[in-house]
Amino acid sequence: MNATEKSREILRPMLRALLVMLMSAAVIAASAQSRTTEKLEDQFEDSRAFFFYNNTLRMINQADDPEFDEIIRDIEKMKLLIIRKNAEGFDLKNIARDYKSEDFEEIMTSRHKGRNFDIFLREEGGKTRAMLALVNDEDNLFVLDILGSIDPGKVAKFFSVMDEESDISSRIRNFVTNDREEPDDDDGPGPEKGNHD
Repeated sequence: MNATEKSREILRPMLRALLVMLMSAAVIAASAQSRTTEKLEDQFEDSRAFFFYNNTLRMINQADDPEFDEIIRDIEKMKLLIIRKNAEGFDLKNIARDYKSEDFEEIMTSRHKGRNFDIFLREEGGKTRAMLALVNDEDNLFVLDILGSIDPGKVAKFFSVMDEESDISSRIRNFVTNDREEPDDDDGPGPEKGNHD
């Protein structure tokens, strides 16, 4: 075996390992939450973010509602970002445009209990990979950035359970009414906070 062949034999395992690491990084990047959501969280310092995984969402179902369990079945993780609409630089049309630039397609608009729901999907190979719901009322924008999917017709029920019937609902109300105090964590399960991509 000459020197060139020995060099190839030595480099081959390292190149394979490098290729595996690059492919893994690409998969992780493709499965992360939206860049626009991250940008919004950075841009609006007064925003509030909550992170949920499928098991955390199951804990929210305090009424053991089988319909809610079915709704969340295909959610891998979700980030809920709450932004005050009176924040400097807030522009809902620009926000929607930024999501569309990430290949989110608007599929549905509805109204429920005084809130507008704009639903977006991102598909790959004919399968929904990510879903986005922009829920806005008079004062706030709620961004539900979902890795996975739920039935678009069930988004309003899903949001209602989170907003009205769970431990997280008190945290949402505290934020939207400017009371920044957190309830005791001893009250039961709650969302994970921080950046968990």
